[in-house]
Amino acid sequence: MKTLTKLISTLLLTAATTYIVACDKNIKSSTTQVLPVYQNCVNCGGVITGSEFFRSESTDYNQTFLLNLNFTGSNTVAAPYYGNLNYGSPIINYSGPVAVTGTLNIAIGTNAGGCLIQPGQYTLSTLQAGTWSNSIVSSLRVQAYGPSNMIISIPMAQVAAKRYDQMGRLWSEIPQIGRIFGDVIIENVNGYRCYSDILVN
Repeated sequence: MKTLTKLISTLLLTAATTYIVACDKNIKSSTTQVLPVYQNCVNCGGVITGSEFFRSESTDYNQTFLLNLNFTGSNTVAAPYYGNLNYGSPIINYSGPVAVTGTLNIAIGTNAGGCLIQPGQYTLSTLQAGTWSNSIVSSLRVQAYGPSNMIISIPMAQVAAKRYDQMGRLWSEIPQIGRIFGDVIIENVNGYRCYSDILVN
């Protein structure tokens, strides 16, 4: 009789433990958010491990959208020339693929073509390398991780000159620091396609 009671107790304990573990797994799997992961940057090649040659800090008209980008080119980036016009600057001389890292700070939540963008800080990494030529960046796509998960593109933007007479020829800090002027497009928020065009400078 004692053996039977012990056996029944052991079976009940095993069943209860199995049930608790199964429930715990179900709870964890139901609350885990699956986010898109882009492990391979398209067309990046050696750009990711290349040389940083320009840093930009740009904002929209209302200053609620602060975009900081660090631009990296391949190791063929030209060395800057220390002169008034900086003709040797990589901003002018470099032509080729470009990747970025950086941050995006959104002060106020907004509706982007039907998608709600949460305010906060976002970490940026390159999803698709862009092209850099004559101080113009184009066809760049970026993944933003933060309160929302977004895909952002920069179809075309130009480096803004420090002074009106420089025509895009920037000063010679290393890496050179300035602003970009152009459209930033919010393409996708949390997996939903949308469209929001933000002019930054």
